[in-house]
Amino acid sequence: MNRALAPINGTLWLISAEWFLLEVWKGYFNTYTTEPAIAARVERQLAPMRAKLADRKSAFDSGCRTFFFIDKHPELAERFVMNFERCYEEATIAWGINHELL
Repeated sequence: MNRALAPINGTLWLISAEWFLLEVWKGYFNTYTTEPAIAARVERQLAPMRAKLADRKSAFDSGCRTFFFIDKHPELAERFVMNFERCYEEATIAWGINHELL
């Protein structure tokens, strides 16, 4: 084929599948398995979880729904009227907690 396509310098090379696989893995290892690359990948995975854990209002709302079984029996929502703001204010006043710490 080389003689037909480019008889002087050749266009096609004979490469084994093993060599090609090794080259691909070498590129992968050198690019994606360095400490900075791994740290960046881990951070991308953890960022949504960190944001979810830091969202106190969402955690409170979910916890209340589970604690009072509102998630299983929605009709109980009328009976247990709790909200994050009310609970937060009452807790900080009752316990003398500085709002900035929460």
